[in-house]
Amino acid sequence: MKSAKIMKTINHAELANKGFLYDIPFTFKSGVLIIQGIIDGKQEEPLHFIFDTGAYGTVTNTTARAYGLDKVAATTGGDANQVKGEVGIFRISSFQLGALQYSGVGAVGYDHPPLIACLANGGIVGAPLMKGRIWQIDIRKNSMVVTDEISRLQFPEGTKKVPFRTDKFSRPFVDLEINGRRQEFMLDLGATQLLDIPAKVAAMYTGSGSSLLKVVGQGYHGAWGAVQDTITFGLLDQVQLFGDTYRHIPYSYSPKSNQPVIGSELLKYYVLTMDFKAGVLYLTRYADPGTLKIASFGLDLDYKDGQVLVSRIYKDSKAEQAGIALDTRIIAINEKPVTYKSYCEFLDDKLQHFKNDRIILSLAGGKKIALAKETFLQR
Repeated sequence: MKSAKIMKTINHAELANKGFLYDIPFTFKSGVLIIQGIIDGKQEEPLHFIFDTGAYGTVTNTTARAYGLDKVAATTGGDANQVKGEVGIFRISSFQLGALQYSGVGAVGYDHPPLIACLANGGIVGAPLMKGRIWQIDIRKNSMVVTDEISRLQFPEGTKKVPFRTDKFSRPFVDLEINGRRQEFMLDLGATQLLDIPAKVAAMYTGSGSSLLKVVGQGYHGAWGAVQDTITFGLLDQVQLFGDTYRHIPYSYSPKSNQPVIGSELLKYYVLTMDFKAGVLYLTRYADPGTLKIASFGLDLDYKDGQVLVSRIYKDSKAEQAGIALDTRIIAINEKPVTYKSYCEFLDDKLQHFKNDRIILSLAGGKKIALAKETFLQR
């Protein structure tokens, strides 16, 4: 199949509903929106999908095989880490998202890495399924609403209207003003940061005297997992975010970053309405993004081959000063021995431990280290 036909297949999704206003149940976990979908009417087997404005639709190869999905082509795909791999192009005859009923849905199939597979065993609901509709998300009220007419929604006084553009995958792009200079960002709700930019773009906004935080080890997770990388955090002097001006907003960049993105952290400060019919965002602020802080234990953990290992280290953190290094094996967390049977079990437990302000890590060899959360890049 030629690339033009592959693109047409990926972008196709026929919606039967007309004149509607529906609630779409979701959970907000690990910084992403997770919703349920039903393939081919099999309601006894609901699947979980990540709601991602920065991606096309995907399915896991396991799902494709289990449902006997129609594979129409094979090609090479790439992810946010610039890693490429072979993917299948599938056509889903029937897909239900809440009360929305789609047909002829295109999806890219591949083996999702453990983190994504644990969050969403079905795949990703991408921008092609959002086009032509209006989606409103308020995580404070655990509310996601979709409609085909903006007049069905109400907006409080002070709501900002911001135009956006879409690319060939229907992904939305908006303009922000950084240090007085216009910069285009993709609105990517599959990314968990507030602002992430490529290193070349960061160089335009980072002064020689700026304080930077280096995080070494595992980079951001892409379609084929995480690669070894160095993520750098800094503070932007001034950001005009949808008409409001803020100072010292955190941002991140890495050598693998290839597109400026504004991610799902935005949802912690704004009710977001995306009108894909008119190309307009409606933003109702309920919290101050200027209060965003980089707080961490100075490390991160991952699970591999039955072991919990240190996967990231924040340079000059208390964790590094205590002698913790990359790949240090952890045998207990908060006095609880590591006995996980799967990545998903590990992930759920880690998320609970990392909500706390303090943590005790028992290292292989018998050493115990107590850590308190630090705030980095203090204003």
